[in-house]
Parts: sequence; C-alpha cells; structure tokens
Amino acid sequence: MEAKNLSSRQVEILKHAVGYGSKSPGYRNHFCAEIGSDDHATCLILEDAGLMEAGLRINGGRDQYFLVNRAGGEAVGLGKAAMKRLMEQ
Repeated sequence: MEAKNLSSRQVEILKHAVGYGSKSPGYRNHFCAEIGSDDHATCLILEDAGLMEAGLRINGGRDQYFLVNRAGGEAVGLGKAAMKRLMEQ
C-alpha cells in the first residue's frame, strides 16, 4: 500500500514509529498507543493493511506497541539505509 492511499494520521504514525524526521530514520521502530484510543484503532487498521505488527501490551495492558514492517517502511518511502536500520531492530 502506498502512502497516497493512507490517511494523513496513518502516515504520521508510520513516520513517527520509524523516526522519519531524524538524522537516521529507521533508528527506532515502535509506536505506543493507548488501547481504546483513536491511535490504537489506527494502528489496528495499519496492521490489517499489512504495514505494522502488533507488539507487546504494557502498563498493565493499558498500552500496546506496534512495529513497522518492511511494507510499512516502503509505504512511507524509507531509503535503503533507513530500511536496513529498521529491519535490524
């Protein structure tokens, strides 16, 4: 799925998760969303679209991590070096 088919919030979440605006995008790979929040619902949609994977629930089950996979990195246009960093996470 290409970024043009994603909502602006979906793109923001994917970019935030991979540190897109940093000097070294791909240096991290996580987005933490409170279960039941709009962001959590958005991450579930991204997971269903094959762009993220659900991770651990933390804080007594209140929050959940989501990780960007290769398809998610490609959807936001990560370059080769950033993609390599992302996949090494």
